[in-house]
Amino acid sequence: MDDLRRNYPDHVDDAPRMLQSISAKSGRYVAEMREVATTQEQAGLTPDLFAALATVFLQLSETEAARLAPEQVDASATLEDVLASIDGAIDRG
Repeated sequence: MDDLRRNYPDHVDDAPRMLQSISAKSGRYVAEMREVATTQEQAGLTPDLFAALATVFLQLSETEAARLAPEQVDASATLEDVLASIDGAIDRG
């Protein structure tokens, strides 16, 4: 985290809010990533990246963090608390 903070301080400081927001919206992205993977494959390109993203978003959508609406994101949450709320996705991943 220290290395990331040196190079990307705004991103690291805003990580709890960003992770909560992504989690809250994660269910919306599963079908979209699968569609992009299909399109990639039809174009003769590898679908692997977008298929993997669909899996990540699916797992994330099943966590405690995903139960919040984007408007309910807690700007004062610590990174540790946010990571704990998505721990289920990490355990299954």
